[in-house]
Amino acid sequence: MTPQNDLVKRVEIIMKVQLGQMNATAASKELGITRQHYYRIEKEFLKQGLNAVSPQKRGRKVKQADPKMKQLEDDLQKGRRERELLEIKLKDTQYLNGKLQEALSNKEERRKKKTGSRDGKIRQQIHTTVQTVDSGIKNGSITKGETDNAGM
Repeated sequence: MTPQNDLVKRVEIIMKVQLGQMNATAASKELGITRQHYYRIEKEFLKQGLNAVSPQKRGRKVKQADPKMKQLEDDLQKGRRERELLEIKLKDTQYLNGKLQEALSNKEERRKKKTGSRDGKIRQQIHTTVQTVDSGIKNGSITKGETDNAGM
């Protein structure tokens, strides 16, 4: 039996049941389906017409994708990509910030060393001057009163 003939037969039987010429049990036996399946077909036929009774493949029907859901999924994917890019940029920024801090710290250490060596030179000059004054006092070439006046 061709699908077209099968369709015509289903419609004829459903119409006979609707007109009271046949009961649902006899109709389901003639179609070779369960009575429950017959009622499902009849209900769909009354709702949708010929499309409901045409033979279809078995199994779950593939639903058409909802355009709003598709848009939301696309937006979600786009948001995830943007988040990944921002995370990469954040890591790069943190890395560069660390390198900058390290460079500034090294520069500060070099500045302290330079200042420290300058301070060391000044300390050395003061130490030398104090030793010269002390030896001058001991020699008698410098009197204690001259050193007191020099400090004021």
